[in-house]
Amino acid sequence: MTNLLIIYEEFNPTEEIVIGTLKETQKRSICDVRALKYSSITAADLCWSDVVFVIRGHMWLTAKLLKQAKRMNRYCIAYWDDDYTDPLPGLVLSPPRKAALREILSLSDAIVCPNPMLAEKLSNTVGRKQTAVFDTIVKPSEITVDEPSSTLDPTVVRMVYAAGIGHTMFFDAIIRPVLPALCARYRGKLSITFVGVHPDLSDMQDDLSISYVDHLPLESFRSYMRQQRFDFGIAPLMEGGFFQYKYFNKFLEYASAGIPGIYSNCLPYTLVVDHEINGLLCDNTPESWLSSITAMIENRALRERLGACATDTIRQRFSTAGVLDRLIAAMPALRDYVAPKCKEPSILWLKIGNVFFLLRDITFYTMQHIKQDGIIDTIKSIAFHLKMRGQSRESETKI
Repeated sequence: MTNLLIIYEEFNPTEEIVIGTLKETQKRSICDVRALKYSSITAADLCWSDVVFVIRGHMWLTAKLLKQAKRMNRYCIAYWDDDYTDPLPGLVLSPPRKAALREILSLSDAIVCPNPMLAEKLSNTVGRKQTAVFDTIVKPSEITVDEPSSTLDPTVVRMVYAAGIGHTMFFDAIIRPVLPALCARYRGKLSITFVGVHPDLSDMQDDLSISYVDHLPLESFRSYMRQQRFDFGIAPLMEGGFFQYKYFNKFLEYASAGIPGIYSNCLPYTLVVDHEINGLLCDNTPESWLSSITAMIENRALRERLGACATDTIRQRFSTAGVLDRLIAAMPALRDYVAPKCKEPSILWLKIGNVFFLLRDITFYTMQHIKQDGIIDTIKSIAFHLKMRGQSRESETKI
């Protein structure tokens, strides 16, 4: 088997999903897998490896470890699921991180992304590289059984928006203008649940049943979505630019729970959603969103048909065998590459250099936050980040 060394920098849901997918290659005797945080990598790990797979790498030490791996003739792969070569204004990379990101992309033999357009773009920024699409595996155990779309009060239709905390801007820009009309039509008959995102709707609490659920670890989130049996979900997204290179995670999350969805009629959702077949695609106008939400509220048969077709889509397209077969076919080095034997290099100076990098990095981001948000909001941001790190530790120990 190929020895596959996975290097990650933080353990978030993306890392958990990617590592979980690659560990399926071990179950199928394709790869022997080690997944380690970048700061824990040893020279022995590099010597053991045939293929080095870096997840969302932009740390100085990661770049230097990959450079060492290339000297040792390891096959190097970079994974990205967002376009950090041209990030949004709020997604600032420090100058050393920008340099590390570009170095990692340049050193890599191949670039894999869940969005084929992103893989192509990243490849073109550093000269033509081999690319492949890296889809998410959805296992049968993660898919809800067929049941009625709502097991609660049949007179109340339950809408859900599950998203990251930064996605409030999508809701405010695209969905909020529709809410007055929904309040007028469906007062007392429509509830909205927000999972992981918290737009302020205090002015509408008398007309809509509104509830908020804090960010959940990945397995807890999946379990919650399956148990709740929401009637439909929404996934507004702005068109073009940074957003077109994202992945259609919301489709997978909703479809896995048997929930039909309304999605902005733009990339990446147009890569997977067939309008009126396994979901609704909606132009980002108040009229279009109001029409689509109204159709979902008033037509239970439509909801159930779309939900069933969405679930069929992930069963057929995102099975373990399907995802791995496509990945290995596009990236045969994962199965075939054998690196030459070598002596263990010294990486002590890399670990020492990383200390200085981290000091610069912490100073840069602290000053950025204070300048942009003030001291109090910076402290709140640090506390939130530490909370998220704490939630991820339990999942990280399972890998």
